[in-house]
Amino acid sequence: MPGIGNVEYRISPEMNTPYTVGFVKPFIVAPAEFPNSKLSEMILRHEYSHLRRRDSIVKLICLLAICLHCFNPLTILTFLLYTRFSENIADEAATEGCSAEERRAYAKALVKLSARTRQVPVVWRNNLLGDKKESMKRRVELIMNRNKKASKIGTVAAVLASVILSGTTVFAYTPMQTVKDASDTNEDYISFDFDNEAETLFAEYDTYFEALDGTIIPLNTDTANARAIFCSHNFKSGYVNKHYSQSNGGCIVKRYTGKICMKCNHIEVGDLLSTHTYVTCPHK
Repeated sequence: MPGIGNVEYRISPEMNTPYTVGFVKPFIVAPAEFPNSKLSEMILRHEYSHLRRRDSIVKLICLLAICLHCFNPLTILTFLLYTRFSENIADEAATEGCSAEERRAYAKALVKLSARTRQVPVVWRNNLLGDKKESMKRRVELIMNRNKKASKIGTVAAVLASVILSGTTVFAYTPMQTVKDASDTNEDYISFDFDNEAETLFAEYDTYFEALDGTIIPLNTDTANARAIFCSHNFKSGYVNKHYSQSNGGCIVKRYTGKICMKCNHIEVGDLLSTHTYVTCPHK
């Protein structure tokens, strides 16, 4: 049959209209009483279009995206749009090369079948009446006004689906880590044995990182934060030392656990280890 490939057909006396079903080896189910006519050929072309484009698999992927990202309304929109536009593209395939009279007969058959048949849509099945009845008018208009609208709509749907599905990797990606201070659970503890080297380092920088191997890295947090936006980070553990100037002329130096990115100097501040309080700041 023209426009229809070598596919498996199954006959069911319980069905009123043909439909495709299956993921790995999809096939077309046709009613037992299905006349051999031009209209029947057009209807089978519609179903073959679903089968050729693997619409069941695409809709299953959309459904999985909804399950994984139910909080994102765009995943639901993608599923609904693809379901609707797949029917429009299948109608275009069914009426390819047909005259205006043949397209009119096909459109009348859709309306007639939708009026007497109640279809329950499921993701593993694509049927001729996949749309709701209120959407049938739009399908008929596209069939009668034969142009490239359906193709353009299908392209838009495909692009939208690609954006949403590719977005699943974005949602799965670990958010960029920012400089954050742990709660100062030991705020009242004051330590008086602090490395005197801090007095020299704090003269120019308010923050510096001390690696476990003794490496000292002065930090400009503003620059580090800007560079961190585009960095994938390679962290090294150690200690973060911070200097806080006080309005009374004194200062406080705090030592935290932490880690630093060796690429961009982005730091993550952990637990507070000690606090050193100066009545008069010797650093600035």
